[in-house]
Amino acid sequence: MMAVMTHNAFTFELQGSQASPEDDTELILKLSYSPQFIERYPAQRYIREFDFHGGTVQQLGEAIRKEDFGLTNIHVNPSLAAQPIPAFRVEKVTFGQMMTIIQQISDGRCQPNLNGTFLEIGYKPDTRNTTVTATSIYPLRELLKTYRIEDINALVQTALKMRNTRIGTDEKDPDMSLHKETSTLVVVGSPDQVKVVKDVLAALENQPGDANAPSPSPTKDAP
Repeated sequence: MMAVMTHNAFTFELQGSQASPEDDTELILKLSYSPQFIERYPAQRYIREFDFHGGTVQQLGEAIRKEDFGLTNIHVNPSLAAQPIPAFRVEKVTFGQMMTIIQQISDGRCQPNLNGTFLEIGYKPDTRNTTVTATSIYPLRELLKTYRIEDINALVQTALKMRNTRIGTDEKDPDMSLHKETSTLVVVGSPDQVKVVKDVLAALENQPGDANAPSPSPTKDAP
């Protein structure tokens, strides 16, 4: 038994045979899209093979443009064109399925948007925290003989504030903790922040002064 029904977009073909209502012979339903429908909606276009060797969003757009996928225009946002796309290969899928695969292999960052025959390739940059941090330890035993820890901390904070103003950033201050038992300062922050702290401590070591010493009494004029 075979029954065929044609629609302006689809063709349904039912194949199989049933000798009686009790016969459980498998019936096969085939669905195919008309050429006119595929021309209007390339998402259903069948792709026998597409091999992308990896590169950027721009290069992916150029590779798709070279193929006969029925697209009238492909747009890539210039500000996102250099974002990376891993290599992939697909076989026997529709164009719409390939777009889904591209989104999956890029962890959802590459976001193709197919509107009829117009393809726009968007990209959502990775917003995960990739800040590089550094940890440094500085012995302060000798400096604390001359300066109070409050004064050292105030000088470091002033230097960091001046640095932030100069480069125009509101970066969070580094974490600093004094280990009292060993008179050791532990600093955790960006490499640039750690360098600021290091430079401040080095300057104090090179120019020692007794911050806690009382001011000398004025000398009396000799009679």
